[in-house]
Amino acid sequence: MLYTRLITASLLCITLVTSVIRADGLLCNSRTVVGSYETPNFATKIDISSNIACLVNFNFESQLLILDIENPITPVFLSSFEIPSHILDVKISSDTVYIADTLTGIHIIDISEPSQPRAIGSLSTAGGAVSIAIEDQLLCVADGANNLLLVDISDPTSPAVLSSLPTSERSSDIEVVDGLVYMTNQYSGIQIIDVRNPSSPVTLSTFDTPGNAQGLTLDGHTLYIADSGSGVQIIDVTSPDSPTLLSSLDTSSWVHQITLVDGIAYAAASEIGIQVIDVADPASPQIIEIFNTSGSATDLVIRDGYAYVADFSYGLQIIDLSNPTESPLLGMFQTPEPAKHVVVKDHFAYVAASDSGFMILNIENPADPTLMGSLESTRDARDVYIDGKTAYVSAGVHGLQIIDISNLSAPTLLGAYNTWSEAESAVIQDGIAYIAYKLRGLLIVDVSNPSNPTLIGEYDTNAYPRHLRLVDTTVYLADGVSGVHAIDVSNPTNPVRIHTYDSPENVLGVDVENGWVYIADGNTGIHILNSSLGHVGSYNTEHYAYNIVVEDNTAYVADNGSGLQVIDVSDPTNPIRYGDFETQGHAFGVAIQGTTAFIANAGYEPTSSGIFVIDVSDCPPCNADLNMDRTLNFFDIAAFLIAYLDEDPLADFTLDGNLDLSDVSAFLSAYNTGCP
Repeated sequence: MLYTRLITASLLCITLVTSVIRADGLLCNSRTVVGSYETPNFATKIDISSNIACLVNFNFESQLLILDIENPITPVFLSSFEIPSHILDVKISSDTVYIADTLTGIHIIDISEPSQPRAIGSLSTAGGAVSIAIEDQLLCVADGANNLLLVDISDPTSPAVLSSLPTSERSSDIEVVDGLVYMTNQYSGIQIIDVRNPSSPVTLSTFDTPGNAQGLTLDGHTLYIADSGSGVQIIDVTSPDSPTLLSSLDTSSWVHQITLVDGIAYAAASEIGIQVIDVADPASPQIIEIFNTSGSATDLVIRDGYAYVADFSYGLQIIDLSNPTESPLLGMFQTPEPAKHVVVKDHFAYVAASDSGFMILNIENPADPTLMGSLESTRDARDVYIDGKTAYVSAGVHGLQIIDISNLSAPTLLGAYNTWSEAESAVIQDGIAYIAYKLRGLLIVDVSNPSNPTLIGEYDTNAYPRHLRLVDTTVYLADGVSGVHAIDVSNPTNPVRIHTYDSPENVLGVDVENGWVYIADGNTGIHILNSSLGHVGSYNTEHYAYNIVVEDNTAYVADNGSGLQVIDVSDPTNPIRYGDFETQGHAFGVAIQGTTAFIANAGYEPTSSGIFVIDVSDCPPCNADLNMDRTLNFFDIAAFLIAYLDEDPLADFTLDGNLDLSDVSAFLSAYNTGCP
């Protein structure tokens, strides 16, 4: 008994210590989301009071969803309130919710009984209402007609307009502190208004920002502005009638909203998620952490160490801020024209870069890919295949280009095969090229003599093939709207179709692993087929599935419009999303080498066209995390004690088959070391 008490005491003495798992890989980063609530449509705005969250579910009509968040890991739906138009803002004051909607203006809802919300007041405004802020009994409303309305809400059942003031543009966010209103004015920046006499508001100043001012927050005499594509603007408002710029921060993403807690700024940065910014020196802000969310972060509230994020199509995402990570983006190589495909071999990446031609990159340092050689004469490069010292580039109307890469710094053209129609993709085996070409189907070409490639076989699908894979003697042809075909090429001069799957959308990519066939099918995401092309499972990606690579039961999808999607396909009947990385453009191709993904991307901006290098590693094992919640705390101590007292092998930390003090010591050591 004394022995047991000593063990218990030694363990309990460390229960005040809590450590968290940290890693920077994409899959590990995705595990920082500890709770979520899936909305029927799009989550766009959120506010929190006590244990109640009010979340806007946005579509052609909107709902106010009322959730119990006492346990952030499992938010509970309590009720909803229907609004017949778009809700653009929501604020909670005590037991009252104020809603701005685009059709009628302001709705006032009593949530003293959160499971039974009831309307108690309203206010019709010109052009509806866009954004709202509350101080004491004053409601500040930016209406749809570019006015600031000041409203007395001392009686919420009968709100009364005290005054109005024209503003330069529509305001998407507003804040009122100590009788001063700070409001965004879209492309005109911000406006500061004195409302200490609410019957007679006075504009003190305006300040133009380089972007589209979307959100703002005030900390003392410093104003932080979420300036859309121009990142974060930080302004000194010590003199409200003369604001001055302190600094700007490039966030490399569209920023919708920003908030501060304890001197740290948190920015809702679209598909990147939440960016954590050190603003101890507002003149020199630094991004210090990133928390990836599943969708597109549009609004957020920070409370008790958690970020509650309105994550658009992924609803409410709740992030444990005690588990910071860095961006999984390792590096990028910018191409002058969109990158369409990438292949990785050893320390080199081979890129088909549209009219920039064929490029060879040195990726020995993934954080700094460098150009080794290129062949710009290979125009309209769409796909590349490497076979030994030869590269085969599918170059649209320029056919199949055959390139000598024995000297990586000086690739040279050996020959070409004119496909007459557009060459989309090719694979090579035993001196034979299998080519997917537009409007026809499959070409089979003898390329053993690169200077004189010769057609030896053809299979006409009369469709739009985009990609193909060769497994043994079977070609799997991604044939656009005609689905995917399995074609027997054991006799290359006489290919025979043996199976077809008629997909719902537009098959653009295909891969095969362990007998399963995986297709990227545009708007319907990915589908998993058996060897006879029978359908067994599917997963609808966020945008437009364009290409797919599968390794070790994990599918890596180039999702045109959302970037990289990573999906667990260990159970083909039930694919589960691991995580994603937004590339700010159209992801066309993906290659995997170990725990690194290479994405060929055509950016929305020229600076985001090229190759993205992404760490896709998962969290390393953490032996002391016995309850597998990614945090070391009392519950792991309790789990070890129970296992030890029950003589459960789980407590055998020395793996010697015996339970004794050495196991207690090993557990203590693992616990105190923390998790990587």
